Amino acid sequence: MKQVNARKKGQFISLVTMQNHMPFNVTYDNNQFTYKGSAAGIPQQVANYAKGINYTDNSTKEFLDKLDAIQKPITVVWYGDHLPGLYDKNSMEKYNVVQHEIDYFIYSNKYALSHNYGTKKIEQNTAITDPNSFIPIALKQMKQKVTPYYALLTKVQEQLPATAKNSVGNSEDLMVNQNGKQISSNQLTKSQRKVQKDYRLVQYDLTAGKGYIKSKINK
Repeated sequence: MKQVNARKKGQFISLVTMQNHMPFNVTYDNNQFTYKGSAAGIPQQVANYAKGINYTDNSTKEFLDKLDAIQKPITVVWYGDHLPGLYDKNSMEKYNVVQHEIDYFIYSNKYALSHNYGTKKIEQNTAITDPNSFIPIALKQMKQKVTPYYALLTKVQEQLPATAKNSVGNSEDLMVNQNGKQISSNQLTKSQRKVQKDYRLVQYDLTAGKGYIKSKINK
């Protein structure tokens, strides 16, 4: 909040919080959460982790309420890093998708909404997404004009399944559709494969190629 209030003009803030990070052996007073089941190696630590989420929820609401009181447009992209390593009895191969999932939201404060710098919710292809799509979703939520590169990322976000590096086996990337189901590349439509090919060409050109589009892609 100090950094937000330090400048009147626009700024980009990248913030990492360790509020609910391991170890989870801290005992909270009046912990209303218990764990029953066989998936976790240490049930008490799962209960402690759940209480930590409860504290994070309350702190997040307090934070957003403070942003709503500020008289300038602010948009927040909020997401978890990863699930805790507490579910050691679960099979990654069996639960590959759900053990990669974390919560996220993109929130515009009241000033942004009332001054046409934000929208309440973007719903196109956002039930399941990947971190690379946070930027085009945020830009869309803030109603910003975009460069050709971010226009391409918007197409990727809207038309392709969420994609991540697959930690199971040596096969293709992990791709997950809007129903939370893992799919294969041969299930992509013709138009989806075209967008994917364009994206891969741009990635190659900017990282390992000759940079043909470098001077134009972000104008």
